[in-house]
Amino acid sequence: MKILLVGLSSDGHRKQYLEYIAAVVNQQNQAVLLCPAACADDFNVPCKRVMRSGFEEKRTWKRYVQMLFQIRKAASEEGADIIHFLEADEIYRYFGLGLGMFSKFRMVMTFHHLYTENWRNLAIKSIMSKIDCSVVHTKMLAEFYSSQLKRSFIKQIEYPVFDYEELLKISPVTAKKEYSLPLDKKVIGLLGGTLRYKGYHFLLENLQYLKREGIYFLFAGNERDYTHSQIETALKENHVEGTVILRRLTSYEFRCAIQASDIILLPYGREFNGASGPLAEGVCAGKTIIGSDHGSLGSLIRDNHIGYTFETENGQDLIRVLNQVKEKDFLYDKTAEEYRKSLQPEFFGEAYLKVYRKLLS
Repeated sequence: MKILLVGLSSDGHRKQYLEYIAAVVNQQNQAVLLCPAACADDFNVPCKRVMRSGFEEKRTWKRYVQMLFQIRKAASEEGADIIHFLEADEIYRYFGLGLGMFSKFRMVMTFHHLYTENWRNLAIKSIMSKIDCSVVHTKMLAEFYSSQLKRSFIKQIEYPVFDYEELLKISPVTAKKEYSLPLDKKVIGLLGGTLRYKGYHFLLENLQYLKREGIYFLFAGNERDYTHSQIETALKENHVEGTVILRRLTSYEFRCAIQASDIILLPYGREFNGASGPLAEGVCAGKTIIGSDHGSLGSLIRDNHIGYTFETENGQDLIRVLNQVKEKDFLYDKTAEEYRKSLQPEFFGEAYLKVYRKLLS
């Protein structure tokens, strides 16, 4: 069995995600990575090929078609049985046009951010109907698309915590000291890149309603749509204590940020409907998760008993929940512990192997 893994970027968790799949496949079979020249050196994968369509820089129709032809050429030359495109999100705008050229191969795509309404939902369903297997990361989304596309193979694979063991080696006290955070207050972490869909403004615009005693915020991750100045100003104007570290974090620094947080806060807007890296890592560390109540995020929190939800895009309800739970100690029950175990990466790797084997059986 030979798998051609197609990746467009090494940002965030993408590098670990792809490398783990490649390592699992290479134990008994062969994985070949096809990726842009700009990120080829970032991946620790033995067999690599470079793609030069430029699609990762500018997603034009011309570059999209060039990318498809380069994928087909690489798959043919390598004698691949399966093509696994790891970022289906990047091609939604083309509704799966041109995917017919891969009819001699089995085609798998992983969908990270999904939308159950508007034009993106139509695009996703169009792509899913043209490939052999669609991988999503939450049960709710798997059930939704399976009901919409009766003849399509939709597989849910839990998004794992790749640094599961390494994360558990760091104690919360050590982590708080790394960031010079108070040990006598509940630290609320908003972690990862400050992208628009994370909904930080629902918190920042309502801080005047927060009961500030005993609470301390930690914002840590790449500066993107929400800026350092914007966050710092909102904290200062409302006399709320917090630390803001907006830069690229090392893996160790991110693990420390998770362990330093008593609560992982996910105020995501309605446009987000997928798995959350900070949620998974927070669960691995046994943290209380507070997040929006809609879609996959709300289902994950409720179904797995890992924390509390508030009404999506309602900043005052978010503050209400924070005010209620800041002095409570949340304990994981059996359901939460079972979900926590499921996030170990070995389950993730075996799940992908089962998908590949099924497609070739």
